[in-house]
Amino acid sequence: MTILSNQFTNREDHIRYIREHFPHLNPSDHHVSPIQGGHRAGQVALQRINPIRYGKTRDYLNGAVTRLSPYIRHGVLNLVDVRQHALTLASPTQAESFIQELTWREYWRRVYGVLGNRIWEDQEPYKTGYSAHHYAPTLPRDIRYGTTDSPLMNAIIRELLEVGYLHNRLRMYVAAYVVHWRKVQWQAGAAWFLEHLLDGDPASNNLGWQWVASTFASKPYLFNWENVKKFDGGRFDDLAPEPTFNQSYEALQRTLFRVAPPTPDHLPRPNHDRLKRVARPRWSVHSTLKKPIIWVHGDNLNQQARAFTLYPNAPAVFVFDRPTLKLYDLSLKRVLFLYESLLELPVEIHLGQTVEKVLACAQRHHADGIVTMSSEAVGFRRRVQQLRAHTTVHVLDERALVEGEQAYDLRRFMRFWNQVRDQALFP
Repeated sequence: MTILSNQFTNREDHIRYIREHFPHLNPSDHHVSPIQGGHRAGQVALQRINPIRYGKTRDYLNGAVTRLSPYIRHGVLNLVDVRQHALTLASPTQAESFIQELTWREYWRRVYGVLGNRIWEDQEPYKTGYSAHHYAPTLPRDIRYGTTDSPLMNAIIRELLEVGYLHNRLRMYVAAYVVHWRKVQWQAGAAWFLEHLLDGDPASNNLGWQWVASTFASKPYLFNWENVKKFDGGRFDDLAPEPTFNQSYEALQRTLFRVAPPTPDHLPRPNHDRLKRVARPRWSVHSTLKKPIIWVHGDNLNQQARAFTLYPNAPAVFVFDRPTLKLYDLSLKRVLFLYESLLELPVEIHLGQTVEKVLACAQRHHADGIVTMSSEAVGFRRRVQQLRAHTTVHVLDERALVEGEQAYDLRRFMRFWNQVRDQALFP
């Protein structure tokens, strides 16, 4: 059984190793993000946050954004710990905007837990006057590589490709351009983002694209040049106004849509029966195994996770799953971030098929079962079922921002927030 190396002299050595041992990475992208993975890097980013200034400036490209999302997405930092640190720096009222953003993550994950693979389906019809079949299913090459006729879009796309991170406003600009200006299905854009974003996950990514497209929102999202200049913090001062975007919203709506989006007084009411009253999916909070191995996965790369604290001496294994790498066409920078995070964990690192490798590890260590941390991912749930056909698997829940068994209305974020606000702000 070949175990991947966890000893590297420097980052360049690590990058060369990944390129040699991961033949299924996105062949058209070789960028390395300056954002490094790992708990130490995540803690440095966490110590720099300013919740008060974040709430006042987060909409601006030069605002006090935290860039914590890659660490939160992969469980390097837990949402509860991030909230608690924020509350040491500000009162609940002062930190409300920051904590609300953390709650968005909790919301997306809960919706993903209900929808599963249906997260790739339109949750509602487009509110643009067009049907889904009017949108192209494939992302055009000029968008994929940032060679469009728009210098603004090209600049943003270069940042996506080179850094693997975008301010949320820039993500909305790109998504709106792809869906509304270029008439491309949001699914094509969402899959492209997942190739490159260090914080990319089907929950927040896909539902964010659907929010822009209007298939999980009451109206489509648009921007114009005035909006760009209001929030860019001088980032795009060298760009001339682009006629494509340099119009009033009314003019853009007439150009891009067949119907005017609903006014606030006439918004359609969401009617997702499966999202009306939903409790958090529960696994377990304990394990009775005597000699397990720990299966570590990409949603919880945290040595303080319950699996590690319950079994501090248990062997641990992580598998870079070849089918998943191929399915999502992951870029070098995404794999590097994951790998760097793994280097700080007491874990064997493998490349192959997850179920096969995890079972082989359990057999080699004569384990009486497998312990792992929970995830809403469809692939995780499928692998748990496959593993349970061969051995005992205990799945442990991680701490959540909102605990308890209450069922919440998940049809819109604000419905959820209004129900959980007090618990989120005053834990």
